Amino acid sequence: MLHENRNQHTIKIVGVPEKSPEETAWDTSDLCVALFKEMGAEINIHDIDTVQRTARGRDSDGPRPIMCKFVRRLARESVISAQQQTCNVNPVKIGFSEDTDVSKISICNYDEDSQEMTKGPLCTQ
Repeated sequence: MLHENRNQHTIKIVGVPEKSPEETAWDTSDLCVALFKEMGAEINIHDIDTVQRTARGRDSDGPRPIMCKFVRRLARESVISAQQQTCNVNPVKIGFSEDTDVSKISICNYDEDSQEMTKGPLCTQ
């Protein structure tokens, strides 16, 4: 049961541009908080346990995905419930230039055991 709860706190975010090749964990955390707030989710830095960019897939040339693990399930649910708002994100408000393409941002549940995104209503792809 405890093992199952661990998976309930993690999401995978794809399509978020990288600010720089030297993007630190702090930079990625701040980026995620700004993104979540811009989507309308009530999230702050203390709601996040860990954030990291992962390796690109073999067939991917886009930005590296972000794995975000929350401290509380309710924080994760706040982001999941606002995920439909990713299409309304203003790139300037999350630290990018106005012409940055953020239309491909997608937030999905992530199962740490199978290392796959959950397909269906929780995925905005």
